[in-house]
Amino acid sequence: MIATLDSGLITLLAVLCLVVISVSMLRRAQQRPARSRELTREQLARLRDQREVKDSMDELLVQLEDFSRRINAQVDTRFAKLEALIRDADDRIAKLGRLGQRSGGSEAAKSGPGGAVGGGAADRSDEFEPGLSGW
Repeated sequence: MIATLDSGLITLLAVLCLVVISVSMLRRAQQRPARSRELTREQLARLRDQREVKDSMDELLVQLEDFSRRINAQVDTRFAKLEALIRDADDRIAKLGRLGQRSGGSEAAKSGPGGAVGGGAADRSDEFEPGLSGW
């Protein structure tokens, strides 16, 4: 009888162990999808964040290109204005040079060879001379 009791007890313990093992395996199997779902959600959240960062970087690059185009246009405009001012100044310098040559030639004709009228050519040190940059 003890042998039957021992064999029945052993069988009962074996079945109990199998039930405990199978229940623990089922719980782990249920927890794994939950963990994998959480991991998948976290990965999706990271991917969304990365996509948002990429989109904002693309937007910043577009804004930077637009800003650089506007700055380049402003520089080109100012450069064109400066070139126009330089041309105008060159034209005025040439005109003053021509006027200086005309007035210098007419004074020399009036004063004669000795330069008695108007002080002569030696006294015209303050007269404009093209080519000299005393400004």
